[in-house]
Amino acid sequence: MGRFDAANGVPECKPRSRPAARPFKGRDSSTAAPAEIQTEIFNNALPCLKPGGRIVYSTCSIEDAENTDLVKAFAETRGLKLGKTVRILPTEHGTDGAFAAVLRGKG
Repeated sequence: MGRFDAANGVPECKPRSRPAARPFKGRDSSTAAPAEIQTEIFNNALPCLKPGGRIVYSTCSIEDAENTDLVKAFAETRGLKLGKTVRILPTEHGTDGAFAAVLRGKG
């Protein structure tokens, strides 16, 4: 049984969410599919939660496959409630792209 009221899952940022004016200078970890890595992070965080605990899932991606598609699948397959989601687009906000969602466990 988990011990924490909340957990935050934040995978490594990818270059595709960054505006061209600020190029990515980190290592390229594209050898593993981003959604696969994010699923692993989520799966590792879930057992750490107390019943009714929350996971704040956030990425610096604007890809649906890494964001809304994943959190909907997490919620449906694990019996979680999907709460608020936020998407930040570089074209609208003048920042790097980002996404965040709150998922709540049973209990």
